[in-house]
Amino acid sequence: MRKKIVTLCGFLGSGKTTLLRQLLDQYSDYKIGILLNDFGEIPIDGTILRESGEIQDEVLEIGGGSIFCACLKDSFVKALIQMSKTEAEIVFIEASGMADPAGIQRLLEFARLDTEYEPLCTICAFDPIKSMKLSHVLEVIPRQLRASDYVIMTKADLSSEEQKTEARAYITKTNEAAVICDSLPTLQGMTPRQHTETFISLSSFNTPDNKPESFTIESVNGSLHDFLGRVSADEHILRVKGYLRCDEQVFFISDNGTDYELKECQSQPVPLTVICMRGTSELVKERIFA
Repeated sequence: MRKKIVTLCGFLGSGKTTLLRQLLDQYSDYKIGILLNDFGEIPIDGTILRESGEIQDEVLEIGGGSIFCACLKDSFVKALIQMSKTEAEIVFIEASGMADPAGIQRLLEFARLDTEYEPLCTICAFDPIKSMKLSHVLEVIPRQLRASDYVIMTKADLSSEEQKTEARAYITKTNEAAVICDSLPTLQGMTPRQHTETFISLSSFNTPDNKPESFTIESVNGSLHDFLGRVSADEHILRVKGYLRCDEQVFFISDNGTDYELKECQSQPVPLTVICMRGTSELVKERIFA
């Protein structure tokens, strides 16, 4: 029997890891495989989930871009081959926030892995504030929507009814076949969704030429408040997530679109990753370390 694949996509910081946690609960009686794809060179999400003790399953991590980009496709195929040899019944793929998963069916067929895997569905996390704001300037966001079977409206507590209504209209206009949900639907027992030939033939938008840039920061001088103020003011920054040392303390930092999740920690397992628009990393560094 082929292993089923559930792909999670969605822009940086839209809530994919939260959805992954919910999927792990939903499939707690199954043998699970997890493939985590971080955009930064140093994978972060796997470290976070391990630190919390939430994952005990087969886990593979790929950092440094999108697994659907030519620059990482070989690594992705090798990971799928490795996962195919495990006892996992269902494999959850958490793609990076800049990933366009449109070409997964073609990739499985090209790598001759369609005999091992069967895509069940693609789920997109959509933040009515941040995803909506950047959807008109970043092509990857509408591409993610077009490739998805389900679109989950995340960050509901941070969004107004007007913002959610606008987001729903945009999602429907972009992909009228997608099922829009306020929470993760029950997937157990469902059959794989049937895609049109047009969808199956799509190639991923991800290429080395449109890949954003990223860098890591281990520590900063001055106050954390001042540092976050400079980060917030820089329009070139797309995402910050990880652990930062400041004032002899370590903080876990993750932007949520409107503010920052902050948590004081005892150790620094990985540094803070900053993801920014292509061609802007040196300028961003100058600004935030000014």
